[in-house]
Amino acid sequence: MLAKNIKSISRGFTLIELIIVVAIIGLLAAALFVAIDPAKRIGDANDAQRWSDITAVLNAVLTYTADAQALPTAVSSMTIGIFYPLTGKVVTGGQTAGCTRLGSADAVWTAKVGASFGENLVPGYLATLPLDPAYTTSTGYYLVRNTGNRIVVGACDPFLNSVLTGSMAVQR
Repeated sequence: MLAKNIKSISRGFTLIELIIVVAIIGLLAAALFVAIDPAKRIGDANDAQRWSDITAVLNAVLTYTADAQALPTAVSSMTIGIFYPLTGKVVTGGQTAGCTRLGSADAVWTAKVGASFGENLVPGYLATLPLDPAYTTSTGYYLVRNTGNRIVVGACDPFLNSVLTGSMAVQR
């Protein structure tokens, strides 16, 4: 008789409760995904790689200059104010290095015919020329010599149009 007076106790969730919990978890996951912004994180990681590459190229030029008591051949013959693609092979014409950021109005662009910026630096000062994370057909970096006789190495297409350049003064 006692069993008839005790109400049965349910130990599970109803379908409505489960749907509500799943919907709340989905909303929180979507909000977290937007807050994390994976595209920005990937872009920031690529920019960190670009900074590392720019620093490595500048250090290689500086070390070569200290060892040889002269700038690398291709660097010393750069025309002031002209942007050159960072290449490891002879560029024979046009904008073959693929620096889209420097295509037209941003800068004077040239492909340095008959010279290679990597010929004096690889493999003695750099294991290989660095490759920009966004490029497959070129290094994605450029060099320019400013009027103050500074060598500038930059990334062609940094994330969110930020400017990534490093420079060093040269004595000639």
